[in-house]
Amino acid sequence: MKTKKLILTLVFLSLGFVFITSCNLRNKKIEIKKSDIPTFENWLKELSSSNEFREEIKALNFGLFEMESGYGIYLIGSKYYDSENENWATNEDFVPNNKYYYFNQTEKLKWNEFELIVTERISNFLNEQINSNSIFNSVDHITIGFDDGNLNTIK
Repeated sequence: MKTKKLILTLVFLSLGFVFITSCNLRNKKIEIKKSDIPTFENWLKELSSSNEFREEIKALNFGLFEMESGYGIYLIGSKYYDSENENWATNEDFVPNNKYYYFNQTEKLKWNEFELIVTERISNFLNEQINSNSIFNSVDHITIGFDDGNLNTIK
């Protein structure tokens, strides 16, 4: 009998904690948690000076995908680009060694919020790299999008 009371007490305390926590989270701005090593910008810097990049690459795509603990992103390049047919982004003519980056989040953002934030961070990074020998400056087209969605143009 004492065990049942203890279990019920713990259940009610847990439910109360979850309720209070969820109410507090609604009032907080949720941000992407940066992993310590490497940060997202460091990952972009590593990609920007990739030794594997070849001049025949015409377009780059940042692919987004959902994971249990957050979201992931990868970069691939294609020798072809077609503004009318997004299937060009399935060509993997350029695949960097450090293709993937993972965003682990304590509170997962909605997919469209995540895409907007990452697009903005990539755009800011590209603006800072305009006068560099970055691979991002070597292509005419850069897109971003979820694997099962539409591509959005960054450049």
